[in-house]
Amino acid sequence: YRYSADLGDTAAQLVIGYLFNEGGAGFEKDRKKAFEYFRKAAEKGEPDAVAQLGHMYANGFGVDKDLDKAVQLFQEAINDGSASGSYGMGYMYLAGEGVELDHSRAYQNFKVAADKKHLESHFHLGVLHLLGQGCRKDTAKALRYFNIAAQHGHTLSMYNLAMMYLKGHGTVPSCNSALSILKSVAEQGEVSEALATAYKSFNNRHFDKAMVWYSRAALAGFELAQINLAWLLAQRKRTKITAKWTKDDFGREALKFHHLAAMQGNVASLLETGDSFYYGKGVEQNIDKSLEVYMQAGRSNHPQALFNLGMMYEHAIGVDKDFHMARRYYDMSAHASEEAAVPVKLALAKLWIHMHIVPYFGNWTRIFGQKSASEVAGGPLHANYVSRVAERFFLQDTDTFIMAVLAVVLAALLLERARRRTLVAGNPAP
Repeated sequence: YRYSADLGDTAAQLVIGYLFNEGGAGFEKDRKKAFEYFRKAAEKGEPDAVAQLGHMYANGFGVDKDLDKAVQLFQEAINDGSASGSYGMGYMYLAGEGVELDHSRAYQNFKVAADKKHLESHFHLGVLHLLGQGCRKDTAKALRYFNIAAQHGHTLSMYNLAMMYLKGHGTVPSCNSALSILKSVAEQGEVSEALATAYKSFNNRHFDKAMVWYSRAALAGFELAQINLAWLLAQRKRTKITAKWTKDDFGREALKFHHLAAMQGNVASLLETGDSFYYGKGVEQNIDKSLEVYMQAGRSNHPQALFNLGMMYEHAIGVDKDFHMARRYYDMSAHASEEAAVPVKLALAKLWIHMHIVPYFGNWTRIFGQKSASEVAGGPLHANYVSRVAERFFLQDTDTFIMAVLAVVLAALLLERARRRTLVAGNPAP
């Protein structure tokens, strides 16, 4: 971009101006350089560059502060349709700088900018509607404007939106909604830098450093760090910290951080917690506890949790055998995610065999001379449907064997169908 900007590319000059003005992406903040790039783009008629020059003059960034010059530049940018120009003029009227303080005109300019998707303008419209300045006081509209800006990561809008949910202004009071939004606000602070450092360290294969930084962010309550650290521990990465850890140590620590993330509403971590209790990974095996956790994840409509519940009801694992409940949970899993369609179809075919064929022969053990599904320590209850079916195929698990056979039959039928269509297409009727 900088090479193009120096060659005279207007769009590149605008981008480089933004980077020098705010810093980041390898650029140190330098307001004087930002001013020069904006000036070059403005000279070629770029309206947003003209507006940025207005902001520079209004704030005294990279140039002596000149409010009259700022107002002039904002008006020029507005005439050429710049949303940033409308926002700048709106702020001048709001603050009474360079023009007389006028909330109505501030509102009008912010509205024009907001209609052109200017983020900061949505925030100010929310404030004006909340206070009833320059417009009719309307908490519902304030909530709507804050919500639009919050969805794009505007921190102040997120905070105001949370306070409105907490106090019930413009909406029904909701402590849960307020807490969720405030959590996101908190995660935009210094702790987010720890997460960025951890991610960079992991990509550079510095696992010791990654684990330290993920731990700092995770213990500070950062949900994403808790999930990543749990995953890193589950991979049993050997570092100076974990050099002498056993398999159980890794499982126990991974479960701890999945539990912390699950407490914040992370359903994927909730599912991993259920799997840990089911298989006894990092904790003593507890089928009743795993059932309870799967039920909790199922209430969030998680497809894998619903699938697991279907398996447990089909094979009386922690509950009484109930084929109708099993079918219900399988169907719910299919409706929850398109990815569950194939495994659910296989599971339903297996369930039909279980319901209508097996009773004539007693049970799975009498047919195959193997343990029943409820007696097998590990069942096909994993997060990755397809890869886990292949993994379990080689174990003494009849249930998975039946599903694998059905999958092969289904694949064969689909291939035969495709072959026949090819033959028909290649030999049209005369």
